[in-house]
Amino acid sequence: MHGSEVIFYKYLSPQGTLATLEQQSLKWACPTSFNDPFDFPTDIDFNFTAEELSSALIEELIQITYGENEPVGNNENKFFQMGLAARRKLNKPSEAQTRKHFEASHQMLIEDYPRHLTARRSLFNSFRKEYSVLCLSSSHENLLMWAHYCGNHQGCVLGFRCLPHLDNAIRTAVAVNYVDSYPLFASLDELIKQATGQQDLDYDKLLHHFFYSKSNHWVYENEWRCVNPLQNRAAGYDLISWVPEELEVIYMGFNATSEFKQRVLRFIDAKSPHTQVYQSKPDIQNYALIYEQLR
Repeated sequence: MHGSEVIFYKYLSPQGTLATLEQQSLKWACPTSFNDPFDFPTDIDFNFTAEELSSALIEELIQITYGENEPVGNNENKFFQMGLAARRKLNKPSEAQTRKHFEASHQMLIEDYPRHLTARRSLFNSFRKEYSVLCLSSSHENLLMWAHYCGNHQGCVLGFRCLPHLDNAIRTAVAVNYVDSYPLFASLDELIKQATGQQDLDYDKLLHHFFYSKSNHWVYENEWRCVNPLQNRAAGYDLISWVPEELEVIYMGFNATSEFKQRVLRFIDAKSPHTQVYQSKPDIQNYALIYEQLR
């Protein structure tokens, strides 16, 4: 949980700014509406083939049956039961005979692999519809985000402070992990241990990758995000209220219209007089913004 020294920023268009201020709520979007199709992936990937999976499973069953140490696992798992039953036979066949027996199922395992993969992909795809996400940034000065999310500098960046005494939602924000390659569902060894009932997959770790991983192409956003179960399924997003005490600062875009700025200032004067308000201006010599305080 973040302390009161932390401020997170929300880049908003003029319409988004006015809706956020006048409704005193932040929109938590469903990932199905995200502009990045790789975000909250609809698909999952493995770095091995069906043949490699089947061969590794057979080797693991041989290890359960003939390994030096007594295996430990879930006795209700069918693969673990198979290996354990073979291990405890009084007249245990040779390893070669047992391998031949297991390999008889090799083709069936390969043919069944697409069905299991489809089921897992369907599960991940359903996750995208189950959550709402608040996307924030640790910076208010990114020129690309001002252009993309603030309507060509016509909107605002709102700064919300984390307040421990209110336990406000943004205190739960987690930094996005920017990666070069698509997150894997599991390694071959992890999946084999799970399939044979010897080890559970770390679903907390898996979901963390699912929620908080993005391509390195997006690293400039310095994104932090909050994730909650989606409540308003009909709308496809949630509106989570905030109190004026959270709104620390507003930076207005240098292309903001006079009418828009007046509406923002009227809200601040009436509802949140402690909030600092700045007007941004381009510093063309440095490709940066400079800010003049209005309130």
